[in-house]
Amino acid sequence: MSGLRAMVTGWPGVALAALLALGVLAGCGRQAAKPQVMSLDEPVGGQYPAEVPGEPMAERVMDGAQISATGDTERALSMIAAAEAAEGRKVIKTAELDVEVESLDDAQKQVVELVDRLGGFISSLTVSDYTTSWVSEIVARVPSEHFREVYDAVKALGEVERDHIGGQDVTEEFMDLERRIANKQAEEERVREMFKQAETVEDLLKVEQRLSEVRMEIEGYQGRLRFLKDQVRYSTLTITLTEEGEAPLEEVGGWRLGYHLKGAVRALVNAVRAIVVALIYIAIPGAVVWIPLVIIIVLIRNAVRHRGERRQVAQAPSPPTAEQ
Repeated sequence: MSGLRAMVTGWPGVALAALLALGVLAGCGRQAAKPQVMSLDEPVGGQYPAEVPGEPMAERVMDGAQISATGDTERALSMIAAAEAAEGRKVIKTAELDVEVESLDDAQKQVVELVDRLGGFISSLTVSDYTTSWVSEIVARVPSEHFREVYDAVKALGEVERDHIGGQDVTEEFMDLERRIANKQAEEERVREMFKQAETVEDLLKVEQRLSEVRMEIEGYQGRLRFLKDQVRYSTLTITLTEEGEAPLEEVGGWRLGYHLKGAVRALVNAVRAIVVALIYIAIPGAVVWIPLVIIIVLIRNAVRHRGERRQVAQAPSPPTAEQ
């Protein structure tokens, strides 16, 4: 019993305790690495998370997290701004605005001119004419430093019907991609060195295939990194401008007798043409059927007629003789 207690409390016990501690730490690390998603629309426990002294709320929430808020967007904007102020943070900002305006043309013109003046561009613009309203859907890309300016200017165009702010901290993904690219580029250099050591054609083909795979992986990471850089540099605002119109009144049209008369004549001509064409297709291709049939009918009719004539001659009374 004392020997067992010595084994547990000795070096094996220490090693077992160390393994358990490492397992707990790894589990905590995995749990902490999960992306955070925070919505300010539905506060937990009936209230928003409280700020902790000495630990800024924005930095604590935005570290690899997403912020989404509709309506009460000022809090989200302040948190995003604070996260951007932190050194080296990469934040993607988006906004969705539905605004009812008095003049669609004027409001649309103001948005386009503002975006152009601030160094942005219009990704897409679609104007739709509905029964009772005109709607312009604009997707604007603006430099991130002018995001708030454009956002406030669009809200001032009219009555805001929907207001949504989104923010996503992609710093960790940004750094991870840079590390992956650096590692793959180092692997690419090692694979290139293998060309000097390859002695057979088979070895050369294997090295070339591996080099192609590494290059594809590098290009994939670089493409994703370029996309993130573009999203961070240019914020996206999806703007829907609506101008309400008057209810349409259906106008009573004229008789348009000439139009309908021409239509009736055209319909008659088309009907006659269709009948003539049908007769042509019936007559010519059907000749192989109906011509022999007509001949057979004529022959049968002549045969029946000749037979009837012979029968009448046979049944006719013979003329009286002189003796009678």
